[in-house]
Amino acid sequence: MHDLEQLLANFNPSSSFPEQHRLYSKTRKLLKKGDAPAHFTPIRIAMIGSGTFQAVAQLLRLHLLAAGIAPTIFEGEYNNFRQEALNPNSALFTFQPDIVIIITDHRDLMTLSALKPGVDITALAQEELSTWAMIWQSIATHAQCPIIQNNFDTPELRDFDQLETRVAHSQGHYIRRLTLMLAEQLPANVILHDLDYLTSYHGKRNWYDPRYYFHAKQACALNYAATYAASLTRLIKVQTGKVRKCLVLDLDNTLWGGVIGDDGLSGIELGQGSPVGEAHLALQHYASTLKKRGVLLAVCSKNDVENAKLPFTDHPDMHLGLADIACFVANWHPKPDNLQKIATELNIGLDSLVFVDDNPAEREIVRQFLPQVAVPEMPQDPAYYVRILNELAYFEPLTFSAEDGQRTEMYKANQARKAAQLSTQDMGDFLKSLKMEAIIRPFQDADIERVAQLIARSNQFNLTTRRHDKETLERFRAADDYLTLSVRLKDRFGDNGLIAVWIGKVDTHNSTLEIDTWLMSCRVLSRGVEQHLMNIVVDACKQHNIQTVHGVYIPTKKNGMVASLYEKLGFTTVETTDNIQRSTLDVANYTAFETAIHNC
Repeated sequence: MHDLEQLLANFNPSSSFPEQHRLYSKTRKLLKKGDAPAHFTPIRIAMIGSGTFQAVAQLLRLHLLAAGIAPTIFEGEYNNFRQEALNPNSALFTFQPDIVIIITDHRDLMTLSALKPGVDITALAQEELSTWAMIWQSIATHAQCPIIQNNFDTPELRDFDQLETRVAHSQGHYIRRLTLMLAEQLPANVILHDLDYLTSYHGKRNWYDPRYYFHAKQACALNYAATYAASLTRLIKVQTGKVRKCLVLDLDNTLWGGVIGDDGLSGIELGQGSPVGEAHLALQHYASTLKKRGVLLAVCSKNDVENAKLPFTDHPDMHLGLADIACFVANWHPKPDNLQKIATELNIGLDSLVFVDDNPAEREIVRQFLPQVAVPEMPQDPAYYVRILNELAYFEPLTFSAEDGQRTEMYKANQARKAAQLSTQDMGDFLKSLKMEAIIRPFQDADIERVAQLIARSNQFNLTTRRHDKETLERFRAADDYLTLSVRLKDRFGDNGLIAVWIGKVDTHNSTLEIDTWLMSCRVLSRGVEQHLMNIVVDACKQHNIQTVHGVYIPTKKNGMVASLYEKLGFTTVETTDNIQRSTLDVANYTAFETAIHNC
């Protein structure tokens, strides 16, 4: 293990500013001696804003390194963000960032001085947003990268005290209106950072300490620099594909109070009338909310399986049902073994799991044997379980699509497919029995959210792991020299949803096509989707007189499963280095694959 990884192995993102700053200093010393580990994800981040944000930038480096991301950070000049963003020759654009973070707050609103009785608040807000739109457009044009933009926080002081929300020209009323309009008008390349929530959650009186502002124009009180950095890190992690997908729950004294095997159904504490029972029920409601936005729920319990399932089926106050659980594992095996089983069953990586257990010994065992799994330190009092998980925000979403709400059902259908496969001796017969139908088409309006989500999240079956935002996808979709394809797959067990994304750049002068992006959900491996899609691509090449297809494979720590994909599809390898593999396919000599998939 690299020295940096050892140093950050037990990093606590909730620790105090002094603790984190000391750790940051140690990481700086280590990095002066050498580079970050080779498998860390490199990223170039530009931070611009109106105040001083050096402390936030320092701790952002620390949080990203702890997440396996190696940042190079550009810090803009004090109170110069508009000039830097609007000048195409500024140092901001010379830096060539992968992402731009705009550190601002309510003090940066230019229209506040125009608030007066009778003013048209909506028109004034639109005028304000138009100035920010120019900044976003300039960054989109000259940097072509995502932007993290703060929303507008209501200030600590109110103009009209408790009449603030009723007086239209008060700052509080106006900023609330502006924030809603911002969320509605945000362009595809801009990611909203909810600064107003942070300041409210931690207390505006604490967040904006006047001493720090008057003396140093600091973005927030020093104690909250770590909180600020942690919140930004969560958004950047999603952009780089480092996302958690599954909440794994212990049962006894986690989803309910007591031990089901000893106390019986009537003896466990769960539901109204008991403070402990209500606390455990609150965790169930929280888990249910995560499921609705696409997080998988799993159970990992040391229990007899019949006892473990009894509350789910028979307890009147149980909020979660067995149908909500994508994978249910209850036995007396070590929990690290069962977590590996869950990851295998759901076909996701161990680094997709978050494991919640009331028992400190079990938590430590999992940390020791499966460091890839996130294991939050849970308090003794279950009343604080939800708060801890909410603050850690393991499952930060950047987008939401209709398919997210159906994810558990899709995984359960996949388990039914696996069971059917085990009962069939011949793989070809099994695939035919699935009666698979595919919809393969250029990107559609309805698909863009899901396409962007797959690009952000897919790491294993992903040949280049290039992360394209929605604005870039829209540009590809509209360009004559790009071919875009999305793949939806359904079968007799159900709809798998949108499961594959393919993007190719066409060079008509040389009659070639280069595959820029090719990724697929691991839920549909070994069903012939990649072969069927390649058949479609070659047919499109023939229609457009493209003679050669160039395939690019960029190795990462996770995408080894597709290292030989091009070879299997008939490509010839023409270059192989540690950083890239290039292959070519002669369209005229391509032999179409037979698959059990039909187009519809």
